[in-house]
Amino acid sequence: MMNQMMNDDDVRVLAIDPTKSYIVTAPAGSGKTALMIQRILRILAEDEKLEKPDQLVAITFTNAAADELRVRLLTKLDEARKNEKLDEANEYEVKTRELANAVMKRDAKEDWKLLEIPERLKICTIDAFCKEVLTHHAQRTGLGTVPSVADPEGETTEVYREAAKMTLETSGRSEEEGNRINRFLKIYGYNRRLAIDDLSKLLAAREQWRDAVKRVDESTNGDVEFCIANAKRVFAELSKIVDFEKVINIFTENNCLNEVIHFCKQAQEHGSFKTECYKCLEDKNAENLVTDLCEEDKEGLLLGFKQLLFSGDEYRKTRGITVSCGFPKEAEAKKERQNFATRCMECRKCKAYFEGINIEIVEAYSVARKDAKYSTNENDRSTDFKSLLAVVGVLPILLKSLEDQWIARGVLDFTAVADKAVEALGELTDKENRTRHLMVDEFQDSSKRQYQLIKAITRQWKSRNDGRTLFVVGDPMQSIYRFRQAEVELFINACQSKSIGDFEVDDTLTLNKNFRSRKSLVEWYNGAFSHILGDVASPETGAVRYTQAVGVRDDDAETTENVSCRKDVYTLEDKDDKKAMADRSLWHVAQLVKEWTEQHPAADDDAKCAILVRNRNYLGNVLSYLRKEGIPYQAIEIDKMNKRQVIIDLISLTRALCMENDTVAWLSLLRAPWCGLTLAQLEQFTPNENKSESKADNAEDATPADVQRTVWEKIEKLKDSPEFRDTRLRSFYDVMFKSHAAALQASQFTLLVEQTWLELGGPATVEDESDLEGVRQYLNILYKLEQDGHITSNERLVAAVEHLYAPPDQNADAQKVQVMTIHKSKGMEFDTVILPTLDKSAGGRDSTALLKWCWIGNQFVCAAGKVSQEKIEDAKESLYYKALVSLINKRKEENESRRLLYVAATRAKNCLRMVYGYKENQSPNLFATMIEGIETPKEDITEMVKNSQNDEALDVTQDFTDAGKKVARLSKDWELEIDDVAIPEGTIEGADDGDAVDDEHYSVGDKRRIPDWLGKFAAGSPARAIGTVVHAWLERMAKDGTEKLIDDDDKLIRTALRQNKVYREDELNSSEKIVKDALQHVIQEHPEMLRRHDEDYYEYALTSPKDNRFQNKIIDRLWRKGSHWTIVDYKTTNLEGDSEEHLTDKISGAEYDKQVIEYGEIIQKRFNVSSSEVSRYLYFPLMNKLAKIPEDGEITIVDRIEE
Repeated sequence: MMNQMMNDDDVRVLAIDPTKSYIVTAPAGSGKTALMIQRILRILAEDEKLEKPDQLVAITFTNAAADELRVRLLTKLDEARKNEKLDEANEYEVKTRELANAVMKRDAKEDWKLLEIPERLKICTIDAFCKEVLTHHAQRTGLGTVPSVADPEGETTEVYREAAKMTLETSGRSEEEGNRINRFLKIYGYNRRLAIDDLSKLLAAREQWRDAVKRVDESTNGDVEFCIANAKRVFAELSKIVDFEKVINIFTENNCLNEVIHFCKQAQEHGSFKTECYKCLEDKNAENLVTDLCEEDKEGLLLGFKQLLFSGDEYRKTRGITVSCGFPKEAEAKKERQNFATRCMECRKCKAYFEGINIEIVEAYSVARKDAKYSTNENDRSTDFKSLLAVVGVLPILLKSLEDQWIARGVLDFTAVADKAVEALGELTDKENRTRHLMVDEFQDSSKRQYQLIKAITRQWKSRNDGRTLFVVGDPMQSIYRFRQAEVELFINACQSKSIGDFEVDDTLTLNKNFRSRKSLVEWYNGAFSHILGDVASPETGAVRYTQAVGVRDDDAETTENVSCRKDVYTLEDKDDKKAMADRSLWHVAQLVKEWTEQHPAADDDAKCAILVRNRNYLGNVLSYLRKEGIPYQAIEIDKMNKRQVIIDLISLTRALCMENDTVAWLSLLRAPWCGLTLAQLEQFTPNENKSESKADNAEDATPADVQRTVWEKIEKLKDSPEFRDTRLRSFYDVMFKSHAAALQASQFTLLVEQTWLELGGPATVEDESDLEGVRQYLNILYKLEQDGHITSNERLVAAVEHLYAPPDQNADAQKVQVMTIHKSKGMEFDTVILPTLDKSAGGRDSTALLKWCWIGNQFVCAAGKVSQEKIEDAKESLYYKALVSLINKRKEENESRRLLYVAATRAKNCLRMVYGYKENQSPNLFATMIEGIETPKEDITEMVKNSQNDEALDVTQDFTDAGKKVARLSKDWELEIDDVAIPEGTIEGADDGDAVDDEHYSVGDKRRIPDWLGKFAAGSPARAIGTVVHAWLERMAKDGTEKLIDDDDKLIRTALRQNKVYREDELNSSEKIVKDALQHVIQEHPEMLRRHDEDYYEYALTSPKDNRFQNKIIDRLWRKGSHWTIVDYKTTNLEGDSEEHLTDKISGAEYDKQVIEYGEIIQKRFNVSSSEVSRYLYFPLMNKLAKIPEDGEITIVDRIEE
């Protein structure tokens, strides 16, 4: 690298040269975003061939990163335009202002209007860029029209399943395809459902394997040729691992080969684990061992060596080298055994070799060797080969079926969008490819498809001397998205070759300053991660080289954290309950957070503390502990909504309305607060074939049909009984009777579920606003399932709800303590970082159940995950190819775990705490092993953790079997009133009946007022619904150019009102009339709002700077006629009062006028027109009032818009 002898400041000067192309390694805290901003500014200012700003493309991998880069860039430009005060001592700020001033001069000269039209800066995610490419060049891909992008968790999954189903259809296919499908189904014993499940999962990951198998169908025996080539690749890779000559050389170098052979022969004669593998040594010695042994003998002998020297994956200790291993039992042989053991253990090369060798690897080597040599003969093929052949043969059919599904539905998933974008870019001529400068952020997170996209953009950039540049920034140490197909080896290879595809960069650069963490932490990073990550990069295993950092921030004498890094470790003993100890350690974590909050009490203190975990499931009860301590926190995609009672009740309600015979769902509804039956009361509704239903059912006359009744049928049977009257059950029945009948023919099932939940009293059971947001999200999911025709699929409903998370608390105090996964924290920073449960295993991700694969450099190696069965009843055999795939993937996973720890640790600015358990004489997981080996201040918290076992503070769970607690119930007189304000006051009662509830929230006689914000969800807000519907109709009519209501509008308006929670018939009628009257006013008195003009915009979105930040705004209606622009902002508020003076006062009081004036200023700048060429209006359709808003002067009420 050019910059190995350069300091960091000089490297940054080089990096922003607009004529050069670089690959930049930017470790954590090195200020890469700031560097990208300076480079963008310099290109905009100095590249004379840059005709338009959008010829510079900056690509990121997340919307958050794109937004941050865009806002920070625009802020620098806005500060330059306003000539705001500058910190002259800050060299970066001075240089950035200088560049921003140059850009603003060119902006004025070229009339770019970057601040008025920020969209001209093409800063976007890679997905957004691909969609834009398709928008402009769809015809080049054969699509014709631009397809929409399918919902990743909805329609996409459905498309995968339909494609899988189509794949297994044999009708209309050729004989060869039919044979392939039949051969594939044998793997599953002809169980199509399982086959469809696995094929669907395989399609979701097709980006990884598709290119490797795309030529399978190009020749008659393409599948066989692929499998033969794969066998040769497997054999070649295993040969590097199972290298007999290598281990013989290791023994020779250590002067112990003869002894190894001697003791192997002893083992053959005396050992308790006698094996045939040593027989080949009978007439052999060290001199002719390599040349004289056949391959089968070598393979067997390797296992013999390991069996002799190792116990599992560890060297046999001196005491483990005994007679049972084949060593002589004579006393005089003891010293000989000890010497042998010592010398073997000192041979580190030998240990490293045998750690990668096991029975499966050697067997895989043997199987692949035979397949690579003899696979042209069907009778000599292994089970691995046959199984892989069965899978590979059907993959082209699967991909073709998927393509047909995309075309039929007119949608694509993100992978398909990227494919089509690459295809379109490949068709562009050099002149058509307008991109002059390409910048890629977080390049270490690129997948192979995204890498292909970069190659396609730069495909025709023949020379580095024509002014076009490529600038990629990333940090291989922060590559942690392998589960999203990110491949860190792409970055490693690009740095080593100094190229991406055919385009060579000028050089590779490395930043080394860390502006985030204090110096003592940076020094710890250097010591710890140079050991954890190492200093050698390996594309094959995903190992990366650690880049030493230089701390910039001095340790602050005023900081409350005296120790920058500390390990809090508790020792585990055999008698300890590991799971219980881990949970108690989380109580310790809560105490650490409590201490931190006490040290940072000031509301204006912007310090933040984060709890970061690898997996959401590792948090245990830590959130409950924080709540117990009264510590507000912000959980980012941590708190799953499907664990909230309100969502559980909604799922039960949905299932009950879908399926009358779903006993569990109906019993759950009876248990919920709107009914609140005790466990004893529930028994009479529980099916039981061994006894009568209940006393009320007249047990003596009970028939088998009575016993088999559904819960609903039992409720109906009780409805006329005396004990049924004046009970919650009666109210429940009245609501469910209507809904149960309506469910049979409901055309809008989601609406029915929502209405039923409201009438039962669902809003009164909501704990807080995050619950309410969960309800909204749930109903959206239900609506999507309904639209896709899967409303009755409980499996799909549960799977969809699995991805619902409680929204993070936006309270300022809550933002001080944040809880999230390590992956979510990437790109963020916190004053203190706490890493709990580091002793938890990470778990692996090994391709799919059907096909296992890995990339070793540019070589694709795969194995079948299932055995091909000649007969359905055949027992499944072992597969050996996948031993190699699993070994390579395991190494890559371990290396990514090392990087994950680096990302977590480097989020800290001042203090890092690591909490984990450690068991002596037993290998912990990788995280604990890595940390335990690093010199770090350490505190033993074993006693603290154990002593917390009986701490009452740990009791955060509810025991639902204890008597004496209370069941949650709504008050008997609770009812839903539909009005314009909110749900009325309600109560939650408690009853001593042996059922459990949370006493803190539900106690006898405790009345809880329904919060005002629940009014947002009330069925009774007709005014709000009217406003929403009127607004939507005005937009639709203007877009369609329609100046009248069409025949279907009556029905559609009524439906829209229902969708906006207006249910009662009288309110529906009155609301419908108000909507129609408002629309007729526009049609008759203001038709110019609906007509076509020279330019027309509806819901016109724009971005503008305000108060040192950028805001998104929407103009309801905008048009140009000639040179004059007209702005109309709809206000569906019904302002009371009839006089014009009263109305204008209301407009000013609500500051509606200021908003429209601001819109006018933006339009003036954007379209370069004067104030006199822009008219501004506010229109109140419910009042049929039109107000003209001047830039200066008084608001006036007018009859018509001036043409």
